Amino acid sequence: MPTVPPEPPAPEAGPGVRVSAQPNPGYVGGRVVVTYTVRNGRNALATGLRLRIGLPAGIPRGATPPGCDRNLECALPDLTTGASTVVRVVLRPDKALTGQVTGRLTTTGTDADRGDNTARQRLRILQPRIVAVPEIGKPGFVTSVRGKDFPPGVPVRFAWKPGITAAAAPTVPSRTAPSPASCSSSPRTRPDPASSPRAATDSPR
Repeated sequence: MPTVPPEPPAPEAGPGVRVSAQPNPGYVGGRVVVTYTVRNGRNALATGLRLRIGLPAGIPRGATPPGCDRNLECALPDLTTGASTVVRVVLRPDKALTGQVTGRLTTTGTDADRGDNTARQRLRILQPRIVAVPEIGKPGFVTSVRGKDFPPGVPVRFAWKPGITAAAAPTVPSRTAPSPASCSSSPRTRPDPASSPRAATDSPR
């Protein structure tokens, strides 16, 4: 009798996860959008998918994404071959830090490659700051202000607090080096250490 070849094994699903954070670095007072993309790259239906999201401890965030619980464990829909689903978390950092955003994917179905079931991305949050030279002077003096760790390309407005600031166009930080700017005090600004230049960006929140 002829030998009957064995049937080929059934195809397996191949779910995997990727994570990105934009902007990175982020900035105190701004926001960072963390995006998790889960895709099925194989030839069977991916079922029973769950995503566990990990964020730096203590960082404020927006609303919990749909389908996720308060611990940021998310139930995902089944994915056909080539299909994907996205989960986004909005961070609103209030302090400088360096940490990681992570994702861990599990499935109750088949998975041809479990090596792509975890993802991580290093995240830096910078605190913008300024240095004024000189810091103090007689009413009407002009100080040179240099900023560090400001969002590049986002206009920055300088003002004396407390005090009155002469009108001036905002400064736009460079992507490669800090840009100097001047900040003039009004004759009505009190020249004491409590009066110092402050900066504010026009970045969206």
